[in-house]
Amino acid sequence: MVSEIPFTMSPRRWHPAIVLLLIASALLLASSPTQAKVDSIRASASPDHLELGDSFIYQVTIEGSGTLPTPSSNIPSSFQVLSGPNSNVSMQFVNGKMSSSRTLTYTLRALRKGEFTLPAPVVTHKGRQYTGNAIRIVVDQPGSGATAQPAPGDMVPQERNVSVNQMGPIFLQANIEPASGYLQEAMVVNFTLYFQPSVRNFDVQKLPSTEGFWSEEWAVPNPPGIVERNINGRLYNAANIYRLILFPTRTGELTIGPMDLVVHYVSGRSRNRTFFDSIFDSYVEQTAVSSEPLTVKIDALPVSGQPDGFENVVGFWNLSANLDAENVQTNESVTLTVTLSGEGNVGFLPAPEVRVPPDIELYEPEVSVSKRAGNGTVTGRKTFTYLLIPRRPGKQEIPPVEISIFDPSREQYRTLTANPGTLDVSPASGWSVADVDGSGVPAPVESVGREIRWIMDTAPSLNGSASMLHNHPAYWASFLLPVFIVFAGFTVRKKREAMVGQESMIRSRKAAKRAIAALKQARHHLATNNIAEGYDALALGITKYLAERLAVPAASLNDKERMKLLSANQISEASKDELSDIFSMCDTARFSPHGHSENTLAELIERSEQWISTVDRRLKPIQV
Repeated sequence: MVSEIPFTMSPRRWHPAIVLLLIASALLLASSPTQAKVDSIRASASPDHLELGDSFIYQVTIEGSGTLPTPSSNIPSSFQVLSGPNSNVSMQFVNGKMSSSRTLTYTLRALRKGEFTLPAPVVTHKGRQYTGNAIRIVVDQPGSGATAQPAPGDMVPQERNVSVNQMGPIFLQANIEPASGYLQEAMVVNFTLYFQPSVRNFDVQKLPSTEGFWSEEWAVPNPPGIVERNINGRLYNAANIYRLILFPTRTGELTIGPMDLVVHYVSGRSRNRTFFDSIFDSYVEQTAVSSEPLTVKIDALPVSGQPDGFENVVGFWNLSANLDAENVQTNESVTLTVTLSGEGNVGFLPAPEVRVPPDIELYEPEVSVSKRAGNGTVTGRKTFTYLLIPRRPGKQEIPPVEISIFDPSREQYRTLTANPGTLDVSPASGWSVADVDGSGVPAPVESVGREIRWIMDTAPSLNGSASMLHNHPAYWASFLLPVFIVFAGFTVRKKREAMVGQESMIRSRKAAKRAIAALKQARHHLATNNIAEGYDALALGITKYLAERLAVPAASLNDKERMKLLSANQISEASKDELSDIFSMCDTARFSPHGHSENTLAELIERSEQWISTVDRRLKPIQV
């Protein structure tokens, strides 16, 4: 039983004039254009290079705040308006401030061939006129093989390289741009569904394999936009249903596997109907379609001009390094934040080399990543947060942080530099500045003799003369005691050094066994289908093995330092390349959304075990 509580109101009466004034004020505030503000207006078309009879998407977007006015667009008679304008309004509040945008979308068909200009859209607000940008459209004769240049966004790329065998009523086509590139250079793969009958929906059976690439998914609109395409003289509807941004991690010819779909479409065939069936019921069938594999050629980065220690960082990056404090005390922690921001493979970015003075302790960094896929690339930042602890007072200058990158647009190398600054370290609280010398050690306490002695008020008794001091054994023992203390300290020190050396030797000898145990843990994760944890355990196991075997901190073992230590131990180039490949595949699998593979993990575990068995016999034992 639900009880209703009536809403009651006190019988207070309002003057009709006041009520009308309040209503008019509310309507004025809600609809007044003075609350709106126009920031920009822009136009875009995709594709802007097409064939006669093809359709394309034309969009006009106005951005600002409040209720935005509707821009006016003049569509030339050379284009037929298939649909639109469809208006889409979005608003958002950030820090209490509202921003909004209004987008008008047209679907246009080219009726004539030639070069045409869509005039700049115009909007008038508060007596001021805002003008956008004009769009140039190129329309070629059908069958000319015009290649569309897809604008950044959600449109379908033009595809002319379709074999006759693929051209059924429904087919799936993969397209990659560019068709070749450098190591770690961004490439975009689009999967476009072409169809003539009406498609209800589709189910993805298998996503494309991207072995040898670091992949980032670039989301498509839901539902995807549909445009018309003239493919080899036949008219199709086209929808971009899936796309990836790929970063090659190997050189040579790499293959992108097929994508498999089951498409549900409306068939023109009739079926037996019952009395209860509607005459408008459609007969839905399904068909399986697959894209063909793509092969791309990946070139190695140029050797000419390549800096020493280059770690295959490709893209457009900025480097910054900042200390959270400049004035600290000894043994007080300070944070150094190093940030790489820009466009490229954000997840792959290695930690820049950070050097500090010997009087400052440096700890392994915490790493955070933020990224977004869009406009044909991945933008974001990767932040490395280091903890520093100064042990001695004085001016401590942190050396500049450097990292070398390759700019694919200019095909040249650049070195980014950021200067963290200087730490002004003062003595810890409790020590007087005057009591501390430049080395940070308290000054010795001076002993001042007594200037006034106690005056005895009685005469000392006169006794017989005592025996001579040198006749006592304690006199001679006082000479021998310092010698004994020095000898005992020297003996203890040697014994401790021997124990430390033995401990390091034992730890070094057990490093391989511990690494094999780590590989067993990776196999356990593989058996329990925890693939991501398996890659983490594998990479961590190899890192710990090298750290214990070579007696170096695990935090310092980046790719450059690993290669330096292996070269110092005269490890072959093949073994060094094998280790780099193992770590590269582990990183790809750990950070790429499509990198997890059971077969690849099992193969890497076997390769890692073989590598450890081979290298462990060649590494020099630790000399104490």
